[in-house]
Amino acid sequence: MRNTLLAALRGILLCVAIEAQSADTNLQAQAQAAFESVEKKFENVRTLEYRAERVSMARRQTVTEKWGLRLRQPDCFALDYQKPEERVIVANQASLWEYIPTARKVQHTDLTAMSSEEKSKLMVTILARVSVDGVRLGTYQPMLQRVTHVAQDAKDAAMVTIESGKPGFTVAVDTRRGVLLSTEIYGEKDAPPLQTRASNFLEISPGFWYPQAVEVRYHADGGLVVGRTTLSDIAINKPMADDVFQFVPPKFATVIESRAQTTTPQQEKEKD
Repeated sequence: MRNTLLAALRGILLCVAIEAQSADTNLQAQAQAAFESVEKKFENVRTLEYRAERVSMARRQTVTEKWGLRLRQPDCFALDYQKPEERVIVANQASLWEYIPTARKVQHTDLTAMSSEEKSKLMVTILARVSVDGVRLGTYQPMLQRVTHVAQDAKDAAMVTIESGKPGFTVAVDTRRGVLLSTEIYGEKDAPPLQTRASNFLEISPGFWYPQAVEVRYHADGGLVVGRTTLSDIAINKPMADDVFQFVPPKFATVIESRAQTTTPQQEKEKD
């Protein structure tokens, strides 16, 4: 479960359905150095918290989401989801609680009955709803095999752009601050890319920079979706007491016990 929760918050940028290419060794090394400047600092993050507001626009419709997240490695988090519907989700080593105030219902899942793999998948699924594309790269090693071009800005060598053949990706990194500046991730041939652009960077601890705004553009159901996430009250490695990740159901709420799946997908397949 080590780093499972932080991994779940990574933007999903690597769904690129292209054949692997043999990249030049020198290009791979340059790209890896740039990617590591973004990812390596997260290895020492024990706790993370922030508040977020995401406004998404598509086909003249606007949806606003608001939430607050507190996370402690390896397996504790408290998610206070405020818009468009109130929802509280709290997880610790033993239990997962999901409370919907308007329904006056609480769902409880006993995590001790789950395997580590099942528990990890569950956490990833839950945190995916509040993942912010464009903050991190995710598992970048497969990208290194497809790098075709690495360029430093003529005025500032710390600004590096990494590209692959298309369909593929273009990633811009500020290696001095160790942050993603922008990404373009291509899927099927001629399909519009997923684009992200981060801005308003804040040094939340010495040498650790984090964006306070990320814009994302992609196409869904034939239309353009534009989303902008604003982050505030960002902090890392701030002490968090155990009671942050405990939940006591309100007396008026109905508690529903959720059955945990205790078999692996392979075991389920063998049953058939």
